[in-house]
Amino acid sequence: MPSTMDCHFEIKKSVSEYNPYTAMTEEELLRKLENSRRHAEEGKYREADIIVSDIRAKYGV
Repeated sequence: MPSTMDCHFEIKKSVSEYNPYTAMTEEELLRKLENSRRHAEEGKYREADIIVSDIRAKYGV
């Protein structure tokens, strides 16, 4: 009887899926900006000073 555990594969995230250093089109930029604004209105954001403080505390910097 064949085992289903014989399937060997690796899931990799393709670099081409998301590369923060590639140029964005105007449409992509506006879509990201709209998404950011919506999150801010919903309160889904953190102040940068708080994030930096958390990182410093976590890594002892």
